[in-house]
Amino acid sequence: MHLLAKAQALPAATQDLHRKPKDDIEMPRRNDLKHRRPGELLGGRHARRHSRHPGVLAVGWFVVLAGLVPPSVAQSTYFVETGKTIVRLGAQGRNYYAGFAEPPSQNCLYGNIYIASDNKGLYVQLLAAKLSNKRLSRVDYSQPAGAGTQCNAELVEIAD
Repeated sequence: MHLLAKAQALPAATQDLHRKPKDDIEMPRRNDLKHRRPGELLGGRHARRHSRHPGVLAVGWFVVLAGLVPPSVAQSTYFVETGKTIVRLGAQGRNYYAGFAEPPSQNCLYGNIYIASDNKGLYVQLLAAKLSNKRLSRVDYSQPAGAGTQCNAELVEIAD
């Protein structure tokens, strides 16, 4: 009898071990989800406020972050021009500069495009074009501080 009593008690003791995990979680029925308001699925007192217009929050963060960009970065621009004839080349301190018969379309400082001293290859191209009386087929420059400030050469190309 002793073994029979143990065998009958065994299923009751192991009943919790054989239960499926999803039985522990109370899942809402499909019909319950249809009748809830949009914020109720999230729960909490702020749930409804956040679910009404989710795009407004994203736009608000974009505006805040855009306002944190320094003006010098926000105004940085890049320009491409073609068909330029060099009329003057010069050096000022550590920088080189070039002036053109056709002024740059942007309001560059003194009408010149400057070349940094570490970009001597660009100055060599300008010098070769000037000495051979060739036009530049392309000049790319940037103006990081905005209109009326120094323009910096980024690319120079000589036409055949």
